[in-house]
Amino acid sequence: MGENITKSDIILSASTYTGLPRYQIKEIVNALLNNIEFELKGGKKITLLGFGCFHTVLRKEKKGINPQTGKTMLIPEKTAAKFRPSKTLKEALNIN
Repeated sequence: MGENITKSDIILSASTYTGLPRYQIKEIVNALLNNIEFELKGGKKITLLGFGCFHTVLRKEKKGINPQTGKTMLIPEKTAAKFRPSKTLKEALNIN
């Protein structure tokens, strides 16, 4: 695995690429991420052609073990975000 890229790194890179000021790129990136979060909370699926798909899955309630006490406990159900890369992205990542 390579180095971590942060949101700040993406903003700086996009600013350099487009010539737009960083504050404008930051507003755009934040708006995009907020919109994705809002739509996922509403149960919608977000598809970005050529990139991938964001969706939610419901993880059912299950039994687990508390590592500190060794006692069995019930882990409640929860909704989790998932990302599925597009075929185009997969192919781009696997070019030799």
